[in-house]
Amino acid sequence: AVPSTQAHRTIRIATLTAQGHDAVGRGVGAAMRPRQKDAIEALSGAPRGIPVPELKARGISTDVLQRLAERGLLAFRRERVERNPFAGDVAGISVSRSSTGRMLTGEQSCALEALGAAAAAERFSVFLLQGVTGSGKTEVYLRLSELVQRSGKSVLVLGPEIALTPAIASAFREAFGDRVAVQHSGLSDGERSEQWHRIRRGDMSVVVGTRSAVFAPLTNLGLIIVDEEHDTSFKQEETPRYNGRDVAVMRGQRERVLVVLGSATPSLESNQNAENGRYTRLLMEKRVEERPLASVSVVDMRQEYAEHGPD
Repeated sequence: AVPSTQAHRTIRIATLTAQGHDAVGRGVGAAMRPRQKDAIEALSGAPRGIPVPELKARGISTDVLQRLAERGLLAFRRERVERNPFAGDVAGISVSRSSTGRMLTGEQSCALEALGAAAAAERFSVFLLQGVTGSGKTEVYLRLSELVQRSGKSVLVLGPEIALTPAIASAFREAFGDRVAVQHSGLSDGERSEQWHRIRRGDMSVVVGTRSAVFAPLTNLGLIIVDEEHDTSFKQEETPRYNGRDVAVMRGQRERVLVVLGSATPSLESNQNAENGRYTRLLMEKRVEERPLASVSVVDMRQEYAEHGPD
C-alpha cells in the first residue's frame, strides 16, 4: 500500500503582512514592546518568513507573535518539512567521499573490476561476494555504487536488521550525501511516508534498508546489494511470507540488473547456486592491512559443568 501523505510533518512560518511592511516603512512605533519590535525587525529581513521555532529560539514567544497577528502585522502559514531519518545516527557527517583516498587491497580491486564490468553490461547476473569479516566488502559496495550512479542509475542496498542498518546507512550517507534514503521499521509513519514519496519522485538515488526496502519504488535501477545475505532476518514469517534476499534476486532478474550477495558465511542456498554456476563467486580471504582474525577457543562445556556446576 502507498504510505499515507497525512503523516507529513509541517511547521508554522511567520511572515509580515502588507500592513506589517508599512509599519516597518514608517518606523517601528515607540509604543511597541521590545520583543514585538524584535519580531518585526527580524521578519522584515526575511521575505519568505521565519519558522516559529526559530523565532522562539531568539526569545520571541508565541504569545508575542499572536498579538502581532491580531494587529494584522503578521500572518502564519504551514509548510511541509522533510524529516531526516539520519538525524542523531548520522548527524554532522560530511557528505564528501572519505573513502576516495583509501588504497584498495588486491582482492578488493579484483572484485570491483569484475563487478564493475558486470554492472556496465546492464544485464541480470548474481555475484556472491564471499569475504571474511574485515576484508573490506563495504568499501567495494561503495565504489561499485559510485560507478553505477555515474551512469545515471540508482542503487538498492539491503541489510539484515535495524541494528546493523544504521552502520550501513552511515557509510552510504557519508559517501553520497542527502540522496540516500533509509527504509526500516524503526522509522515513524511520517518518516517512512516521506522517504517513500521522495524515492518515488526520483529525489533519491540510493535506498538503504531492511527486507521490506526491496519493494522501494526506485526507478532506473542499476544495482542491488544484499549484505549479510545469510541472515535469517531477511525472512518474514508473517503474511505475506517472503525472503528479502530471494525477492532481491527476482527483482534483479525482472529489471535486468546486477545483484551482489555479500557474506562471510554464505547461506546453503547461495553456496549451492555458486557451486552449480548460477551465481559467480568472488573470494576475499584476507583482512584489510592483514589484520589478524579473532582467536577462537573450543571449550568442552560438559567438562566445565562436571567440574564447576551450572554457575
